[in-house]
Parts: sequence; C-alpha cells; structure tokens
Amino acid sequence: MKEDSGSLKIYNFNSGNGLGTDGVFQALIDYTETVWFTSNKGIFSVHYRDFENVFNGKDDSIFSKFYGRSDGIVTAGVTSTSKSSKDSFGRLWFTLVDGVAFYDPVRGKANTKAPIVQIQEISIDDENFIYDGSPVEIGPDSKRLSIKFTGLSFISSEQVKFSYKLEGYDSKFSEWTTQRNVSYTNLPHGTYKFTVFAMTRDEVKSLPSYVVTIIKKPYIWNLLWFRLLIGGIIVLAIAALIFHRYKDIVREQKRNKEFTSQVISALVVAIDAKDQYTNGHSNRVSKYAVMIARKAGKSEAELERIFYAGLLHDVGKIGVPDSIISKPDKLTDEEFEVIKTHPVIGSEILKSITAVPEVVVGARWHHERWDGKGYPDGLKGTGIPEVARIIGVADAYDAMTSDRSYRRHLTQSVVREQIEKGRGSQFDPVFATIMLEIIDDDVDFKLHE
Repeated sequence: MKEDSGSLKIYNFNSGNGLGTDGVFQALIDYTETVWFTSNKGIFSVHYRDFENVFNGKDDSIFSKFYGRSDGIVTAGVTSTSKSSKDSFGRLWFTLVDGVAFYDPVRGKANTKAPIVQIQEISIDDENFIYDGSPVEIGPDSKRLSIKFTGLSFISSEQVKFSYKLEGYDSKFSEWTTQRNVSYTNLPHGTYKFTVFAMTRDEVKSLPSYVVTIIKKPYIWNLLWFRLLIGGIIVLAIAALIFHRYKDIVREQKRNKEFTSQVISALVVAIDAKDQYTNGHSNRVSKYAVMIARKAGKSEAELERIFYAGLLHDVGKIGVPDSIISKPDKLTDEEFEVIKTHPVIGSEILKSITAVPEVVVGARWHHERWDGKGYPDGLKGTGIPEVARIIGVADAYDAMTSDRSYRRHLTQSVVREQIEKGRGSQFDPVFATIMLEIIDDDVDFKLHE
C-alpha cells in the first residue's frame, strides 16, 4: 500500500500482475527482504524490491519464483490450513501435506549484513566483571587479564571470526580467529586500549567494538616520585662523600662521609631485609668484589667505586614483591621473569648518579654471562663492563656460600668446583681465576664469616 496526497492507496497483486497464483495461504519475510508465500500452486518467493518498484511506478508487475524438486522441495503441496513460520535465527519452516521443508537464507545466499561485536566480560585473575563501558583498573599485583567478546549476526555465531589488538602491548591486530576470548599475563603498568572486530564467513566486517581502556596501576617503586626520591638520596649521599674528600675540610669530610655511609648502609639494610636468608649479602658481595679487584691490581680510587657498586648492585630488588623474594619453594617461570627485572629497576633508580657511574653498571649487568647467555641485555665477553664482571663473580660466590630458603649453603669444595666449571662460560676467566686463588687461600673457610 502507498499513501498518496493524504489518501491511502492499496495495491493488489494476483496472477494478473506477476504473483503467479490467486490462492495465497501465508506470507513470511526473511532478513534478506525476500517475501515467501505458500499457495495452492506450492511455495514461491518475491523480493520486496519488486513490490517497491510497482509501488513507485517503475514496473507494472512483479517476478515470482516457484520452488520444486530441483530446489529440494519434494512434496504433494501445502494446504490452506498449514502454518509455516520463521525461527529466531531467520530460518524458514514450511509445513507440507506430507512433511516439513526447511530453508536457511544464510546458506542460500551470501550474507551482506555486518555483524555487531560486543565486549561481554572482563576477568582479572579469577574475578569476573560485566563490562559497563567504564575504564578497567587493574591492581599492581594482578597477574592475568582476560577479555571475552562475541559477534551478533544472522549467521551461526560459530561462523563469526575476530581480530583484536591491545594498543600499548600488541604491535598489530591479531590474525582472524574463531576464539572468543584473549588473555594477557603480567602486563607492565600503564594505560592500554583494547579493540576487536568481527567478520562473517562472507568477509563482511563489523565496526570496531567500543574501545576498552585498561589501566594497570604501578607499584610504589614504579612511581616517578619514588624513584626520584631514592635516586636523590643516593646522589646526595655519594656527592657528599666525593665533595668532602678535600684535605682542607677533613673534619667536615669525616662527618659527612659517616653520614653518607650510614644512608647507603640503611639502603643496603632495606634491600637485604627483604629476605632474611640474604641478610648481609650486599656487604659481603662488596667485600669480595674489592678483594678480587685488589688482586687484579686496581687503584684505591677504583676500589672505592667498586665498593659502592657492590653495595648497591641489588638495589633493584626493592621493586620485586616480597612474596617472590622470600618464597621458600622453587620459583615459577613467571616469578623468575619478575626476579629478572631487578637489574633494570636498579639501573633506572641509579641512572641519575653520574659521579659514580660504576653503581649503575654494577646494578644492571651483574647477571650477564661471559658466554652471552645472561640477562637483561645478553652482553658477552669483554662487552660486559669490567665492574659488572667482578661483581658477577663475587655475587655468585656469596649466593653459593649462603643459606637460602630452599637449601643450605654449599661446601667450599663444591663452590670451588662450580666456579671452576663456570670459568670462561658464566664468568670472566681472569676474575674467576682470582676468586679460585682467594678460595684456595681460605683454608679454614672463614671468608664468609
């Protein structure tokens, strides 16, 4: 029907203008805008566009397509009392005098309707949340973020594919997949944007989902003011120590040097206090490093810088959770990855100290290996700064000769064997040899006391 100049005009369709029959029982319309009819002559269809063309005066008749055996309908016909229907998926069910016929418009032709993608649920560790569009905040201790999404389409949901990207973490959108959820583990602190697209099997793509803003909160030691505070304390302490070395202010030098040493010692105590089993570790490593450097012929000025580098080599452990530092059992792979961040954290804290650059070098590279298999940067051989190579040997010796939460200290003979074994692979062969000489001189095993 059509409303024309205030009057309502009704169009009639019958066999005279293309309907194909005068006995129509029922009409159904699918999502492709095709109208289906049951009639005394069987089942036929007309595209709604044909009706529109007649309404608008473009055509005088419509085109009716009847369906029979060649189309898959095997029946003696339909009756005026039979009732056909369309289900919630847009599929048509025709009741026949001798059975039922089923037609799925999606399988019958390409789907040109774009799907709609929606974020369904967000999980943080084991806690689930219904996404309401607001930014998602994650605590610094949160390990796993999972996002569940879906695509709404006229086709079966299993046939919808997705492509997603977490801006700030992923470098590009993922490959198309039927997977409906994605998880991210141990995200660094910061702000991220998650977007997902959906695509039907006919490659009709959706508009992007609402952008999900995800904020991973930092630990206190990741905050700029905290790093500046720690860096400032260390800078002031070391600057005071160097400044007051002038002979004409010996008395003031002594007072400030004691204060500086106390401040650094307090920092060292704070570092070592994170694990009762490594108490005194920083002082011992500093002592061993100076012993190695002295036997290697280093000057007193160099020995002093190595001493402070040894004291502060583990300052980055301030940024490692106590639950990992003091864990009595073997660390998981994820926990070990967290432990491995402490050299970078330490170098970030100390990087503003230009007066004694050795403290940054010692903090960042004391876990590098001579064979290049260490971390965090995989440096190799003489590419590893000399201070870090010295501290690396001293650190390993103290680790093996100290009680840990998961084992007792190793015997002197086993420690010697391990350093011998690592010479030229884990350790600089020159400094490892010096450490072996020190061990051999320590016949009463008093070095660790």
